[in-house]
Amino acid sequence: MKTILLLMLTAIGLSANEIELTPIQLNLNRIEVRNDTILTYGDCGSLLLSLDAGETWEQIKAFDKGVIQHIFWDGKRMTAFSDYGDVAVSSEGASNWKTVASLNDSVFAVIRYPKGYFIRSDKKIFTITNDYKRIDEFPFASGYIAPQLPYQYRKSVVWFKNNFILSSDYTKCFKFNEQLELTDSISIKDLGLCEKCSTYYQLDTEGDFAYLKVDNIIYRTTDLKNIDTFLNAGMNYLLHKVIENKIHVITLKSKKNYILSIIEKPDSVKILNEFKLDGFTLSLDIHDLQIEDSTVFLIGDEKIGRAQV
Repeated sequence: MKTILLLMLTAIGLSANEIELTPIQLNLNRIEVRNDTILTYGDCGSLLLSLDAGETWEQIKAFDKGVIQHIFWDGKRMTAFSDYGDVAVSSEGASNWKTVASLNDSVFAVIRYPKGYFIRSDKKIFTITNDYKRIDEFPFASGYIAPQLPYQYRKSVVWFKNNFILSSDYTKCFKFNEQLELTDSISIKDLGLCEKCSTYYQLDTEGDFAYLKVDNIIYRTTDLKNIDTFLNAGMNYLLHKVIENKIHVITLKSKKNYILSIIEKPDSVKILNEFKLDGFTLSLDIHDLQIEDSTVFLIGDEKIGRAQV
């Protein structure tokens, strides 16, 4: 089922410090951009698709209900997972979707690894094949997360050096091998590296490093044994994301004024852009960003924004 959004964006006259917003009726949690094709998705089993770099948008239902936790994009084929455990596939560039499996479990987070997919549910973690058959599982409870926190559990696990790294209690990470055997763990709090030790779940990888955010500090490790501080982003930190193997950070400069920076080495900040963002408030925070062809795209609750870098 499709719904055409009536409101359109225009890119004409977009300067480096201006950003345009499209109000929508969906809460969005992730965005992917490839050339002129933009795909963003969230609740109501829905995604938004633009084929003209954000000039026009089409709302498409991949599922009848629930939140789309992740869409894996392989050329024209896309595979979507909902929080209800349904799996849908599109071979027509996201235009039409067919439900191909039900995992009979919740999906809090899902990532791909060489043999299929790793999934975090409410009471366990488990792996499945590329045709959605169960391989291994391990009991692992995941508690309630306040809905306003970015990412929820979606970025709480990574595949790193042939192991799964899973974040728990915000400050602690567990390492599981491919058979889901627990092999190691580390705690930022126990090491005395954090003060408030409060955060949301966010793990990332880039090259030889895995990154973990606690408080407003981004830590990194190569082996889950030795931890060093990569960036102390300060109290104005809002969000970061690895894009093209580089960490991009959004910070608040002043009320409604934001800074996009790139971090290429520890505590070295290069400012890419400063922009004003009227439509995002404390209740409409930035949930994700993506950069393509010198344009930064931002999403949040009922908002899509873009600005020139």
